[in-house]
Amino acid sequence: GTVGRFQYDAILCPKGTYNDFGKRSSIAGECRPCSQAKFFGARECSNDSSDVEGEINFLGELFASTHGNNWNNSAGWQSTEDYCGWFGVGCNANGEVVKISLGENGLTGTPSSSIFKLPSLRELNLEHNEINFSFDGISQAASLTIVRLSGITLNTVVGIGAVSYTHMTMRQTH
Repeated sequence: GTVGRFQYDAILCPKGTYNDFGKRSSIAGECRPCSQAKFFGARECSNDSSDVEGEINFLGELFASTHGNNWNNSAGWQSTEDYCGWFGVGCNANGEVVKISLGENGLTGTPSSSIFKLPSLRELNLEHNEINFSFDGISQAASLTIVRLSGITLNTVVGIGAVSYTHMTMRQTH
């Protein structure tokens, strides 16, 4: 089949390569070299490392503000490499953070509002942690559609309507 004909383990462009479709095929053509393409299926080659640095900084602020050293699982969070492999972080093919899932992970404190600056964040799950959550700055989270906040402390709902959610769970808040 197509996979065997192109001599790849999969049709997706391998790490270190990209093309407009993120896959090698007769239509998409060859996967081109790109040292910035750190994920399978990359559709663009970005030379803008500030995006990566920004995402690492925003995640780092979340880690610090919720006492990450005391989390149940903080695998990868002390590293500056491959944040898409950090526990609870999910990325798309372009390496942009699309999901943070840290429910029931021992977070404490007040999560930094900088997480709302992650431009591609679609899903946020901070359920069942001892945190004080605020919607301050959520208007910056244009891609956010799923928010799970059950079992947390919610002091105010100011700002909650600033984003169009498709799903929000906030049961059993303190």
